[in-house]
Amino acid sequence: MIYAYTKGAWIIQPYFQYTSVPTNASIGVAKGASTTGGAILISRAFKHGFSLPFRWEYISSSGNAAETLLI
Repeated sequence: MIYAYTKGAWIIQPYFQYTSVPTNASIGVAKGASTTGGAILISRAFKHGFSLPFRWEYISSSGNAAETLLI
């Protein structure tokens, strides 16, 4: 999900992402996992095509690849 807000020389874009991989032994996923993340991008435009951006991100996850492999 992304939202963009523009006012004058400013652009603000916050966004959020969620993913989920459920347990599915038939395809080798022994334990489900998920990720949650978000970010905000702020940009200020100046003269002559120059802009100054700033970006902050956060991400978290459950599970790891070693837990999800069935042999």
